[in-house]
Amino acid sequence: MILSVPSRFGGKAMVETGIGYFGDERLKKNGELIVQRVAERQAVCVRKLADDRPEQVKLRRFLRNEAVTVEEMVAHRAMLVAAAAKGRPHVLAIQDTSEINYQAQSGRKHGLGTVGNGSDIGLFVHPVLAVDAQTQECLGLVDAQVWRRTKGKAPNYKSLPIEQKESYRWIEGFAEAMEIAALIPNTRVISVADREGDMFELFDFRRRQTGRKAELLIRAKTDRCLEATGHKLFEELAAAPWPGPFPSRCPASVNTYPSRPRRDGPPCQRGKLRSRSALNRWR
Repeated sequence: MILSVPSRFGGKAMVETGIGYFGDERLKKNGELIVQRVAERQAVCVRKLADDRPEQVKLRRFLRNEAVTVEEMVAHRAMLVAAAAKGRPHVLAIQDTSEINYQAQSGRKHGLGTVGNGSDIGLFVHPVLAVDAQTQECLGLVDAQVWRRTKGKAPNYKSLPIEQKESYRWIEGFAEAMEIAALIPNTRVISVADREGDMFELFDFRRRQTGRKAELLIRAKTDRCLEATGHKLFEELAAAPWPGPFPSRCPASVNTYPSRPRRDGPPCQRGKLRSRSALNRWR
């Protein structure tokens, strides 16, 4: 639920503080109360959010109500993000996965799955956060997927359809960014992902869409073939020219380097992936 509320970085972008209607005006007001308390007190513990015991009971009943769903919260926030992004030239839809480890509280936590090491208990969260590319202002949550890993990896995992893999989350996150892009046609929406998002199915999904499309900015993991030259991606970039001075600073590192100007930008070159060879490989 915390993923659907404004943060201390929200600034002017976050105007409305509700998290959903949930089919009932009372539930809507209780949701607004929780968001207000989280923003004011920067806490998510119900005991810290409530002023007294009766209010604790009210907030817990709200959170346990079957009508109060993550899907409703995310859909509500996404509409607010579209309104906040309207009129801005460039908006980044940044997606990544976080592992929430509850092993230290395993005696009090139930109904969870295992996390990355295969033994600790916890869950996974994959949010898509909208940020103004120029002002770096956080506009809010575009999407959030929450799941538990209750089974081990299937023996035929590689041959499964992408819809049955956890990596499908990258496509679902991009699909939500596409919906935002359709609502704000004068804004360039760019979906940003790390190396895990470098997969052919995501590129192919975007290619097959019609109408207004969000862009993709992904850190390369696979050394793919390029259509024009037949060379590999990494080889081509290694020989590409550098664009010159990059007007930014490298952040300070703890106990190592102070903050300093960045001297060069990354190499840049236009290219087109050889889609047919990639498609044959994934079949």
